Amino acid sequence: MIQVYSLKTNADGHNWSPEELLNILTPKRKAKALRFRHSRDQWQGIMAGLLEEFTLQQCFDIPWPEQQIQTGINGKPYIEKRPELHYNLSHSGDWIVCVAGEVPVGIDVESSNKYSERVVRRFFHEDEISDIMEHEAVLRPDIFAEYWTMKESFMKLSGLGFELQLKQFVTDRKSGKVQLLETAMDGLPEETRKVIDTLPLAKQAVCQFIPLEAGYRLAVCTQQKETLNYQNVPLENCIESLLKSSHHQNG
Repeated sequence: MIQVYSLKTNADGHNWSPEELLNILTPKRKAKALRFRHSRDQWQGIMAGLLEEFTLQQCFDIPWPEQQIQTGINGKPYIEKRPELHYNLSHSGDWIVCVAGEVPVGIDVESSNKYSERVVRRFFHEDEISDIMEHEAVLRPDIFAEYWTMKESFMKLSGLGFELQLKQFVTDRKSGKVQLLETAMDGLPEETRKVIDTLPLAKQAVCQFIPLEAGYRLAVCTQQKETLNYQNVPLENCIESLLKSSHHQNG
């Protein structure tokens, strides 16, 4: 089973300051959040760190003081010395989402207000373009977000990120299927070709959508269809869980 958590970043009803929350994060996550100049971006970084630590604690029973996170060549996170465990993180607008399981996985959340017809026509596959443009203009932003989250979650699943161009694979939002095109290898750097050759999961996959709220789309991508368990985590619950873990370690 795949576990999916979400956290709303503009949560009300708490009295935590950014400074207090920074001290709950691991040193690496804290440093990452502090690199942001703008307060909103820093807050997003803090929220992402909290949900990441909460997810690893809940799903893999790794207390946050013991979490050793590394990143691959294209930025995909992994847990040091625990290659059998997989997780992925994404954020957009007011939402942070995290997915975890014992199979490779990718996740993406996107706001519909990111819709751009220019981006669609320039970067999407012709089948995807046709599907978007045949709908009324008012519906296109949501459909675009569905395709975008499928694409990004697939690229995250593969570990290649934007080494894969958006036109090198085609997605079907109705079936959830994702397929790397036969011509996808053409023109790719030799190192990237080698990675794709060693990763059969990068060539095809399936995405599943999880309802979030109006104006957002959330997709989870795995090599084959998996059972998803979704839970929205209130900020106070997330913080309380991490503090208990910290006190247990320090006690």
